[in-house]
Amino acid sequence: MDLSTIYEVGFKYNDEQFVLRKLRNFLDLNALYAFDTTYMLLRIIKEDVISSYVFSGTGYMVNSNGFGGKGTGRFYKFGSGILVKKDGTMIDPSTGAFRKKMSAFFYDCPALVDKINDKVYKRNQIDEIIAYYKVNCPQKE
Repeated sequence: MDLSTIYEVGFKYNDEQFVLRKLRNFLDLNALYAFDTTYMLLRIIKEDVISSYVFSGTGYMVNSNGFGGKGTGRFYKFGSGILVKKDGTMIDPSTGAFRKKMSAFFYDCPALVDKINDKVYKRNQIDEIIAYYKVNCPQKE
């Protein structure tokens, strides 16, 4: 079996749905993902024309002792909501230049891009943006 053809694997854990999914890196979701494609473990929020997932991870932060010496550190968890189109392109709308990122993500719907740039839709209105896209923008199969 050629594993490069596997697009996604889904499973349920503690009554939550997850998917290990092959995605195209788009608009700097995370600096750790600098290649064209990567597999990411995502918690499913809603799957649709524009799907919503939570991408979680763990990092380590070093605490300096203030005297140039080595200090202690701590692990921390982070989570970020991402949007994914059917073609696998993704975006994290919670970080960075919202209008610029969303305009590039929704390039195929000029009317929506205009509404985002005119501040009709803002960062806290993701559900409304997705609803507008589903109703007013042609979907590619």
